[in-house]
Amino acid sequence: VLNLSSFAWPKVEAVIKALDADVFAMSCWTANRRGVRLVAEAIRRMRPNARIVVGGPHATPLGPELLAHVPELDVVTVGESDLTFLELVARFEKGEPWTGVPGSYARTAEGRVVFGGKRENVAELDVLACPQDYFATHILMTSRGCPWACTFCGAESSWGRGFRSNSLEYVLHAMEAALSRLPVRMIQIKDDTFTTNKKRVLELCRAIRAKNLRFFWSCDTRVDLLTEELLREMRLAGCERLSLGVESGSQTILDRIDKKITPDEILESTRLAKKVG
Repeated sequence: VLNLSSFAWPKVEAVIKALDADVFAMSCWTANRRGVRLVAEAIRRMRPNARIVVGGPHATPLGPELLAHVPELDVVTVGESDLTFLELVARFEKGEPWTGVPGSYARTAEGRVVFGGKRENVAELDVLACPQDYFATHILMTSRGCPWACTFCGAESSWGRGFRSNSLEYVLHAMEAALSRLPVRMIQIKDDTFTTNKKRVLELCRAIRAKNLRFFWSCDTRVDLLTEELLREMRLAGCERLSLGVESGSQTILDRIDKKITPDEILESTRLAKKVG
């Protein structure tokens, strides 16, 4: 697993040349879509028989368009791709075709694009392997989805409607596994809306303190989900930074993007956060 976006282009080419892989997979955001195409072209040039898969927030709503725009791609996975990608690899091992896999758009030998049908989201996130058991990463997700529907956000297309979370035991294990590998005891929780379930966050913060896990962490959330009690418990558990979904100070714009907050709530949540440090 490599973050090619941090590499200079000659290093990217060297990596592709050195990787004698059967299957290459990339995550595509709108911001890196050009880089994804360049890498796909390089893979096809150097590894003509390899299969190339792309998924992610940009690929999910634009699967057929991405396949049409980047002829080097074989498959685009949409939404949650955990199980979709595993099925694609299993089919590859058996020599089976990649068309008809739920949760994916695939290119046939004749060049047609075929949708494999919808795939249901993973109901219990704890069944998925814990990335921190395998990789030294300071990025941690403890949930998927967001109950709100702001017009500009890709959370719903990526994760579906609603909110699902890992158990406290899973999250605490992931934190301990991450801390055992990291040179700096700092974790970024990148849930779409971390404090959706306040009771869960309070329990997690108290469990972090009970286990004496001493580290700093940050998270992303909404301004209308914060109370002084919640923020104080988060601060005591090591939270030292919040990224708040502000978007605009104009009530007109907030209403138009269906944000369902007010400038007063933005100011009040900021005051509360500063009050507890």
